[in-house]
Amino acid sequence: MKHSTEWLLWSGGENPAPLKGVDVRYRDGSEDYEQLSDEFDWLHSPRRSNAADIIAYRISPVRGC
Repeated sequence: MKHSTEWLLWSGGENPAPLKGVDVRYRDGSEDYEQLSDEFDWLHSPRRSNAADIIAYRISPVRGC
């Protein structure tokens, strides 16, 4: 998977980019950048209002490869 500047919507599930550097956007609008994808919980909480759910991601242009 190549790096992308566009965010990919995420509705929960297994890690979509194992061992890749990613940027993630959370339900509350905050973002993390250039982190290893395996460090995140990609599953969504059963509670729809969980601010920590990842709702979008992209392969980091810096650490993606």
